[in-house]
Amino acid sequence: MRILMIGAHQDDNEFRVGGMARKWVAAGHEVRFLSMCNGCGGHHIMGPREISARRAKESAAVAEYLGVTYDTWDIDDCTLMADLPTRERLIRYIREFSPDLIISHRTNDYHADHRATGQLVQDASYILTVPHTCPDVPAMRFMPVIPI
Repeated sequence: MRILMIGAHQDDNEFRVGGMARKWVAAGHEVRFLSMCNGCGGHHIMGPREISARRAKESAAVAEYLGVTYDTWDIDDCTLMADLPTRERLIRYIREFSPDLIISHRTNDYHADHRATGQLVQDASYILTVPHTCPDVPAMRFMPVIPI
């Protein structure tokens, strides 16, 4: 299987499903983590550049330890919006990976970035199979499982 975990921030996927990801990789499945935000707001003392660099190193270490691919987008923490350009970017990303299973945030989470991530995944879900939306990346033939 191809499994995609979509979190708002670096560490969201690790805390929520890191153990399962390791088990899935050990069972021969391909696992990818996506962090939609860049980690720039994740510390009360470190500045945005310093904490982003630290989070990038941590994510690389997680990827190596778990055996997953780890992608991080360039969206600043606390600014993620469930808007059309971000939805289309996510549709393209998901289609390119073509997962069987997608795990993400709930849409009624306490954090605005988590809610936006959940909403973007939900909004993109049906459109993944619609060929005339984002036609530069072929539509998926089958809908991935997305537990909500």
